[in-house]
Amino acid sequence: MMAVLTKEGSHTIVEVLDELRELGDIISGDLETLGGETLLNETTGEKIDVFAQDFHTDLARAKSLLWNRS
Repeated sequence: MMAVLTKEGSHTIVEVLDELRELGDIISGDLETLGGETLLNETTGEKIDVFAQDFHTDLARAKSLLWNRS
């Protein structure tokens, strides 16, 4: 799972369905939809299949979702 920082300063939490990405990679796509989505890693040019868990979250909630998952 990873958090994507949006241009607006909120976070989108996604479950990565393939290989996890590097910290600092630029990710684009529909970051305001729950469920299955294909995002683009602009840093590497790769497509990333994800399942969006939450969006428009602040940093505290993003940390909670990432660190307290079961």
